[in-house]
Amino acid sequence: MQVRGSGQVHGYTPIRLSMFFEALDALSADVAYRHTDGLARNLIMVTASHYNSIKMRRTLSGRDMIVRCYVTAVSTSSLEVRTDALQVNDDGEEFLVNVCHTVMVALEKETMRPCKTGLPPLVLPTAGHSVDTIAAGERQELARFHR
Repeated sequence: MQVRGSGQVHGYTPIRLSMFFEALDALSADVAYRHTDGLARNLIMVTASHYNSIKMRRTLSGRDMIVRCYVTAVSTSSLEVRTDALQVNDDGEEFLVNVCHTVMVALEKETMRPCKTGLPPLVLPTAGHSVDTIAAGERQELARFHR
């Protein structure tokens, strides 16, 4: 999917935010289906909310935007997906342009009610840190940046 701006305004390249959220929503759903094996389990993934969408720095005109989505938290019937929008500078280094969190809810297809069988847990290869501790630290860091 291609998200394009319409020229520079005050040094920034605007993109239609609705197109960014459209891409973010589609990718978040894909990540949620893959994590839960939702198609095989006959689940429907719905978006509950997007939050903590923070513009970190200026978007470079004429540069591709890389969008990465990954699961950051899981509960019985919902999961949180973080989306990072990045660009590459002239030195070849990636930098964070925008970040957003999305809550996806797993519904049982037959009843359209939240999944009761539970979702697969989030397992990270980080020794000595729980998933909740890592996610809480990331949220606190974003909150400090937003102030």
